[in-house]
Amino acid sequence: MSSFSSGQLLRIRSKGRIGTRVGAIIPEFVVSYHSNAAAPGAASQWLFSAPRACRIVAIRETHSTAGAGASVLNLRKHAAGQTGAPSAAVSGTAVQELVTGGVAADGSANVPRAATVVTAAGANQLAKDAKIALVTPATWIGMVELYLVWD
Repeated sequence: MSSFSSGQLLRIRSKGRIGTRVGAIIPEFVVSYHSNAAAPGAASQWLFSAPRACRIVAIRETHSTAGAGASVLNLRKHAAGQTGAPSAAVSGTAVQELVTGGVAADGSANVPRAATVVTAAGANQLAKDAKIALVTPATWIGMVELYLVWD
């Protein structure tokens, strides 16, 4: 009888890319959105649709062209089954803001910035088919990265 028949003999532990978390390896995956059109203007689009339950553990933003004025990027979670446009306003648990006050889009160019993910009321938890929308300010050209782990 094989020694594998009694179950897993080796448990792999590793330091994650996010923070200093050490533990059993969980698939961390990154979703990136790049805007490279000249002066795209205020726009909204779908960034991600969850194929299964997962949670957002980090958000990073880097831009080469800042947003106009004191502008921000808005990342919003649309609960599964919601039919509103990506630019839909925050409304209870149906559409939730992922970063309180948005992500500043007017700092120094080409400097990665981490944003604090809202965890209250399960805002960072995505059920199957939940969607993430990104609303960008005028003149912003850059990249947004979502770091997610499967639940």
